[in-house]
Amino acid sequence: PSYAANNAAYDNQNPYWAGKLLDVLSEAHYHQNRKLLDNFLKETQIAGFQRLSTGDTQTTPTAAELGHFNQETATAAFAQIQVQIGKLIQANGDL
Repeated sequence: PSYAANNAAYDNQNPYWAGKLLDVLSEAHYHQNRKLLDNFLKETQIAGFQRLSTGDTQTTPTAAELGHFNQETATAAFAQIQVQIGKLIQANGDL
């Protein structure tokens, strides 16, 4: 539901706005945070491939099962974004 919500106003619990915040924080001090950003990209790509692999092992899942699986994936991605936001804030707090 949070992805379907109206995104006109900032909400720190909305995945759309969390992604936007991550983008802004990443770009603000890109060169200083290059290693941190590279690690995040690598970790999220690995997690994404693992989820794809796990999803591929499901034999004839129902629509409800796929919906639950997709929600788990979205929740995990949102959590990873929140952790990365925290890392960037801590890294850039003294700049």
